[in-house]
Amino acid sequence: MLLKIARFWHHVAAMTLAYCLVYLGEWIFKTVDFDGPRISASMIVALFMTLFSCLCTFSLNHVSLTHNLKPKSMRSLILALGLLVGFLWERAFDIALVVVAEQPDRPVSRGTSATILTLVLVGVVLPAWKAYIMPLAEDEEPHDTRKATDEAVAEKMVAGKSNA
Repeated sequence: MLLKIARFWHHVAAMTLAYCLVYLGEWIFKTVDFDGPRISASMIVALFMTLFSCLCTFSLNHVSLTHNLKPKSMRSLILALGLLVGFLWERAFDIALVVVAEQPDRPVSRGTSATILTLVLVGVVLPAWKAYIMPLAEDEEPHDTRKATDEAVAEKMVAGKSNA
């Protein structure tokens, strides 16, 4: 029970880090006096923070490999970076949706255009998610099953060596 509580707070800390990095990126960007549209600013922040997250992820992976650290030790930080990227791009898409839906020369109402744009976005993103993300999630086994499988493989290897 205590381990579950510790894991919970560990993930809460990762999410807090992600939100802090979102607001840090936006704050830094606002200090450069960007005069362009809000959507441009949102996309620029999302792009640079995505590149920053990729760089940090590769660096954490390199540190993990060179210092013989377990990958689990870096998992929460990488999760936080992934959340950061997701939060920023979700915000960019949300702002873009509002900007496009509020165009004054649209032939349909704001609500109708927002619904149509949302359906188009889902039509683009959902197939990509189904093709690339879902297979990775389906391949993951529960931790207990994976541990039992690893132990069974180790036992077969030991049994094979003793028979030889």
